[in-house]
Amino acid sequence: MPIAKYSNLATYNSATKSTTESNVSFIQDGTGIKIDGINVIVNNPSVGDILFLDANGNIRWIKCDTFQSSSFPSGCKTVGVCFKRQGSKCWVVNKNNTGKKWSNIFEWIVTGYNLDGASHTVTFTMNGSTFNNAFTYSATTVSDFISQLNTYFSTAANFADDHLKNGSFVARLIDGSVHLYCLNFYTWQQEYLGTSGLTLAQNVGKEIDEISWMVRNNKAQSWGGANFKRFKEYASANGRTPTSNEGLKTTDWPVTLDAFTNSSYCSLLRTTYGDYDTYIKSCMAIYPYTRGVMTLSDGKSQTSKLANVTYLDASGNANYKYSAARYCYGISYNHTSLESGKWWLPSLPELGLLMSDITYGLSGIDTTNCDRVNRSLSKIGNTVPVTSNLWSSSRYYWDHSWYYGNYGGFSADYFYYGLVAVPFTLLKINN
Repeated sequence: MPIAKYSNLATYNSATKSTTESNVSFIQDGTGIKIDGINVIVNNPSVGDILFLDANGNIRWIKCDTFQSSSFPSGCKTVGVCFKRQGSKCWVVNKNNTGKKWSNIFEWIVTGYNLDGASHTVTFTMNGSTFNNAFTYSATTVSDFISQLNTYFSTAANFADDHLKNGSFVARLIDGSVHLYCLNFYTWQQEYLGTSGLTLAQNVGKEIDEISWMVRNNKAQSWGGANFKRFKEYASANGRTPTSNEGLKTTDWPVTLDAFTNSSYCSLLRTTYGDYDTYIKSCMAIYPYTRGVMTLSDGKSQTSKLANVTYLDASGNANYKYSAARYCYGISYNHTSLESGKWWLPSLPELGLLMSDITYGLSGIDTTNCDRVNRSLSKIGNTVPVTSNLWSSSRYYWDHSWYYGNYGGFSADYFYYGLVAVPFTLLKINN
């Protein structure tokens, strides 16, 4: 290509450059050579570079800010964006993401039933509310018991409220055990199903460890901040206004900027931290860490334990139980390093690696001046704003999992929420 010549930098900056091919310019005032590339190929990727497969199915990389879709070669396929590089390891976020429940259903294992042929009565409750009618069964086989239980749950008049009526409860025999599913899982109240006459043991998320705490920089054991800029932005306006003296290791939500600056209850905070930025940093989660949920760094292993678990729906068809994990696990491209099973729902500390430096979504920030990852994602797929709600594969409690929240911090929420699942993978770079 010809080399364009400009007398000075101002003339170069004002000139119109090609949008279909790379431009090489010589600036005669001493600035030197300027290269404005289009779809520039690099062999040693860094944060923000775009992963793609060429027409022969080989892994290639395009330098951040040089991708041009109109000039992207036919037969090539974009995959994702590098969001962390450490030595030969390159972490990649998939170009697409989508909203998914952590668990599609809620589930119990039912025991304590009698198969003596006599009549037995069971009273059901949900969140303390007793069903309108008791369940009476007479069975000599497990199949008889399940059939009668399904008949009971299919009768809307038996339910005391709509959470049960609309829950689509169904019992199935799985590996010799009676499993009861809430197929239309959409509220926490459905989880609190109780009985007198049967034993119900919840059976969701048991495949992976449960850890319900993390450590902040102030050594408090609680949820904490993940993205400093967003955490500060949100807390400064939407934090707490204290009504008593603030301690240094509170597990509560941070105070507002106004309270920190002016409230008499925050005098210890001002004396200790000096400024609001330092105070907010004390409320940030430590990750990775050797204690709490931040020790669970292997999202790939956690996803593999969840992704293939199934349940039987109302028609008896098998469906995947953990939809967020399954979605990530099922991402597949035509390369052995990028096929199904090589992608995963990130653990909480892995999610923090992505979100800690994201700026897209902050006040005044768009895809033209944001972080490198979202500048690239905006050109090939779905962005991951700092205001996202993103599932992790890390389980918090018997009915909660950890997530990154739109306020810029880590927290936990119910399995039935439809948060965004963002697939990750890890590649080894051989330069």
